[in-house]
Amino acid sequence: MDIFLPLRIIFIPDNNLIKTALKTAKKISIGKKTIFSIDNKNYYAHLTIYMAEFPNHNTAKILRILSNTAKLLTRVNLSFEKIYFGDGYIGLGFKRTKEIIKTHKKILEALNPLREGHLREKYYQEIKEKKFTFNEIKYIQKYGYHNVLNNYHPHLTLARFSTAHEDQTASTQLDRELNIPEAYISGIAVAETGPNGTVTKVIKAFPLVHNSHAPVHGS
Repeated sequence: MDIFLPLRIIFIPDNNLIKTALKTAKKISIGKKTIFSIDNKNYYAHLTIYMAEFPNHNTAKILRILSNTAKLLTRVNLSFEKIYFGDGYIGLGFKRTKEIIKTHKKILEALNPLREGHLREKYYQEIKEKKFTFNEIKYIQKYGYHNVLNNYHPHLTLARFSTAHEDQTASTQLDRELNIPEAYISGIAVAETGPNGTVTKVIKAFPLVHNSHAPVHGS
């Protein structure tokens, strides 16, 4: 019997953006109850590309595809768009640039067949509970994940607060204070996914060729 692993495929941001994100996450969490806050020790800074459960026997194929993709990628810039918040979450939203969407689609189409049609168990119940739109259900059925293609919005989550109103309070604070540096993607990786969309361990990371001098976590 196959063992299915929940894997999150991620962009790893450059070191300057990571430093800014960690500093910001720590600052907005002071004096507030959080479910998590990124620290690159227990919860890693990342931008999700795709997430699904894959049979264990396809892990090597996934790593090979990501390695080859990283070798072919040209520079992928990140353009900050806005602070996003909701349901206790707060993070940095980035623009859906041609380079970002092209890479997302390429990885999605390459890895989706390796699910072998498998869906996460939670989706069956959540679909019954009508938690998703019609288009989200179509994406789940075809790709095993709802935040793909037209629903894909690159973002870096900073924290999730225990009470929902804290996200709006922190958002107001960041709107006044936040300064996002020019940013780019330093690598792509496959990671273990934790609760609340977190990354708890980077299994294997692949630096982008143009950034081969830059350190990448988990490589």
